[in-house]
Amino acid sequence: MLDDLSRFEQFRAPHELVSDALGYDLLAGLRNGSTPIQTNLASSLMTVLASVVSLEILRQSGAISVMGAAGYSVGQWVALYAAGAVSLEQLIRIVRRRAAMMDECATRNPGNMIAVIGIGEATLEECCAAIRSRGLFVAIANYNAVGQYTLSMEQRAESVVLQEVQALKPLKCVPLSAAGPWHSQLMRPAADALAAFLQEEAFRPAAIPVIDNTTGGFLPADLELCRRQLADQVSQPVRWSSGIQTLVTQGAARFIEVGYGNMLTKFGFFINRNVQHMTFHTSLA
Repeated sequence: MLDDLSRFEQFRAPHELVSDALGYDLLAGLRNGSTPIQTNLASSLMTVLASVVSLEILRQSGAISVMGAAGYSVGQWVALYAAGAVSLEQLIRIVRRRAAMMDECATRNPGNMIAVIGIGEATLEECCAAIRSRGLFVAIANYNAVGQYTLSMEQRAESVVLQEVQALKPLKCVPLSAAGPWHSQLMRPAADALAAFLQEEAFRPAAIPVIDNTTGGFLPADLELCRRQLADQVSQPVRWSSGIQTLVTQGAARFIEVGYGNMLTKFGFFINRNVQHMTFHTSLA
């Protein structure tokens, strides 16, 4: 994730801030195998670092006109940074606390996530409801695109969920290496803890609208409501498809993915093919 970016000058300062937040040199830890990359804390800060550096390289590579920002899960905080609502130091501080709260909650409420492709939303919702009626928690955690979803569930429900979903004959049903049942009601204690923490954080007015993962609309201008929705995002589904469609209706014609990989660009092709979806590669800088 970071090898290509680490050669750029823009990598140095945010890497030092992330390393200070972790208490060790992140890049050195990755290279010697000591960084616990499966924890939400390390993976969240790695995602933020890759996204911030890629964003800065894109900004300095030429003029671009931006009408809105969206970020997937922890990326929503990077979107707020891109919109000028939080500083880099703030971004890293908040994401560090958010991840620690989620990891603590996952220890108390262990669970898993499963990616499902090729089943209609209504059918998958009915399947989850039927499993919940048997006293086992499972729910859609990510609405990525038409026919592409992620489920979060309590640990003891995983075998049942796999059996029931596979019976629907999906194109793909794959357990993920997530460290917890993210974006589900099992994370409610983490959302409440984050809401209290965010009361101490001051936000600047965003220069551009930012999509809210929990509603698929824009984050509200009202600061108290915005804080609550940002906290709720930890325990509510990511409605990525709806957020992209909101930007399209507001006039967005081109979506540029920054950070590592091209997963969101791939989702975009299934969300709306009437607009351009592209991934920024540092090789283009």
